[in-house]
Amino acid sequence: MIRSYSYSWICLFIVCSFNIYTSKSWSLNEILIAGPKVGLTPTNYTRNPDLFTRHPVEAKILDSVRKGTLKAQEECQHQFKWERWNCPSDTAPFDQDFATREAAFVQSINAAGIMHVVTQQCSSGQETFCTCDNSRNGQPGGYNWKWGGCSDNIKFGDELTYKFLKGLTSGKNENAAMQLQNYGAGRQAVGRNTKMVCKCHGLSGDCSIRTCWQQVATFREIGQFLKQRYKKAKFVNYYDGQLRQGNDARTRELAVFSKKQLAFLQKSPNYCKEDNVMNIKGTKGRQCMRSKNKNAMTTSERKSCRTLCKSCGYKVKKVTVDVSNTCNCKFRWCCKVKCDKCVTRENNYYCIHGETLHVISNGTSIAQEECQNQFEFSTWNCPVVIALLDKNDSKREASFVQALTAAGLMYAVTKYCRSEDQTLCTCDHTKRDRTLTMRKYISIREQSGMVWGRCSDNLKFGMTFTERLLNKLDPGNDANAAMRRHNYKVGLRAVLWSAKVDCVCPGINNSCATMRVCWKQVSTFREIGTFLKELYEHAQYVKYWNKQLWFEYYGGTRELVLRKELAYLQILTDSIYVPPIYKNKAKLKTYQNLVKMLRIVKLTDQQWLYDPFTGQPMASNNTRNANFLTRLQASIF
Repeated sequence: MIRSYSYSWICLFIVCSFNIYTSKSWSLNEILIAGPKVGLTPTNYTRNPDLFTRHPVEAKILDSVRKGTLKAQEECQHQFKWERWNCPSDTAPFDQDFATREAAFVQSINAAGIMHVVTQQCSSGQETFCTCDNSRNGQPGGYNWKWGGCSDNIKFGDELTYKFLKGLTSGKNENAAMQLQNYGAGRQAVGRNTKMVCKCHGLSGDCSIRTCWQQVATFREIGQFLKQRYKKAKFVNYYDGQLRQGNDARTRELAVFSKKQLAFLQKSPNYCKEDNVMNIKGTKGRQCMRSKNKNAMTTSERKSCRTLCKSCGYKVKKVTVDVSNTCNCKFRWCCKVKCDKCVTRENNYYCIHGETLHVISNGTSIAQEECQNQFEFSTWNCPVVIALLDKNDSKREASFVQALTAAGLMYAVTKYCRSEDQTLCTCDHTKRDRTLTMRKYISIREQSGMVWGRCSDNLKFGMTFTERLLNKLDPGNDANAAMRRHNYKVGLRAVLWSAKVDCVCPGINNSCATMRVCWKQVSTFREIGTFLKELYEHAQYVKYWNKQLWFEYYGGTRELVLRKELAYLQILTDSIYVPPIYKNKAKLKTYQNLVKMLRIVKLTDQQWLYDPFTGQPMASNNTRNANFLTRLQASIF
């Protein structure tokens, strides 16, 4: 969770947030953190035999940390200016509870900022706790040049930053390991982005002899370098005291990945929506860029309206504003400069609420999250990159995704109709004040005194709207289109069938003696997802014939697919999923049909025969099928 800390009191955070222990021997971290409280002056010396014992500990080190974090914040906001997460100023740079991909960038850019400031201050000659790196001065560096000048003291900046940040990292848990990994990646980014600066000493400056020194790159270049590392950051798990890729027994023994990579432990939340708990402000009201001169814009600027607005379900609104600037400045003797005020009109673009797009985005997000929850511990875990409306995928998993997508859209539309700030639809008031009739669920005696009231979910509108939307987005007359339309309807009916009736007693002291007011509302989407997961387990392998989906039994008997069953057209070749055995088992007509229609998959020490129409397994210990199984194995193997 993102906590709200301000960069302006980083020093107070550093000095006051740790316990103080008295000791005869003080390390650099202890002096930085506890020194002012126990009377240590800035000119005291450390007594530990490391690099820093030879340097006086200056109070300006803390000022370097402050400047480094401020520089990191500015660069972070520049790199993410046109992203959904725009590096807000209240992001805590050293928060261990923040473990997403964005946290990895914040941690690395802060380490890089501190190291960059310390390294440059050492080269400025104004600090007494460090100097330039003169260790190679006078040594030949290559053809016609030698080391000299004032090289940036990268080693000192790296070690000071490492010592300082390691002191801020408490514990030996997964979050601490992630922080140290990203701190190291940030320090490496500074060390890897250096350049050689040379000065010529020949006659008339002909560069026959050059003196060169090493300088760190600009912080803008380092920020761009870390932005690329952010895009390639690795999702890791904590195992055996180290961060590793993979989350199961087969992959957790993999070698630890490179120290230059960024690592994160939690998947990023949805930054489109406002979330007060996660301190996410959302993208509503954000400004995006549009210009006729595309060449003058960066890639992020060109895609900003799509990223911030359209992909998040918002519309782009153009706002024309008048901007006053000084112009036509002239020098008047003596000695004034007189300028005119010129007003120009500029077009600004903002993300505003778009009802339909917002509902669609919300529905697909709900479906994606529920799909990942239902298949969290399965071989296929509903990856984020899956296309919800992929027109070429016709496997069993695609049938579940299609049904769940339709259910998510209908669920979002139906819930949206209950809200007050909308104009697209309203509650279902068609049955208001009518007597409740639900003989299928409630006895006649219990129904007496029950009337429809309040705000029932508008299931009819939600189903009609979603069905029309999907038909418009997904036209087609081939087999895959028929499969998708069938699974869409299964998902819509799942929302409809899972709806429940809630009642309240308006009598005195909430008495139900005289009357109860009832309304219908959809179930939770977790219940809908669980229901569709059960249908997925019993999904039917079908064939497309005469513009309809048919389920074919053994022996060639055909039957139309039931409207409550999921259907798929393609069997996953490497799948070892064993579907339930169906009761209708007719013998196949010929041995040739058997070879064409059946495939063999090895499961432990048994051979299972799969029918491509039903997915039904037939075990080798089945005496009725033993003879033709033997012939089949002999022919194939």
